[in-house]
Amino acid sequence: FRPVRENDDVLFMAVLPGRHLSFSLEVPDLRQWRKEGFEVELRGLRRRSPSEPQNLQQVWPSFISVDANKHEVFKTKVPLRGHKRRDLPQGLSANLRRGSNAIEVTAEG
Repeated sequence: FRPVRENDDVLFMAVLPGRHLSFSLEVPDLRQWRKEGFEVELRGLRRRSPSEPQNLQQVWPSFISVDANKHEVFKTKVPLRGHKRRDLPQGLSANLRRGSNAIEVTAEG
């Protein structure tokens, strides 16, 4: 994964309050960021026990659907029984526009 260098590099962070989350993501410099090789990514984090050495883990709920400006960006499905799913950060830049973006997240489990 690409490391997040500074706290200021995080554009939005929230605890999923239930099955649905809507928010506005402001990216006024999107074009410049992309020219410089930066990417806007969505990451799902689960907090483990504070006693564990790495208490944050990249993971998606069993089902998640993410829309940007009423267009589906990505969707996960429940993995088949006995199979594992690779829960990687998802790039959003190609689905965003410069300025304000309406983001809708729907999740289960």
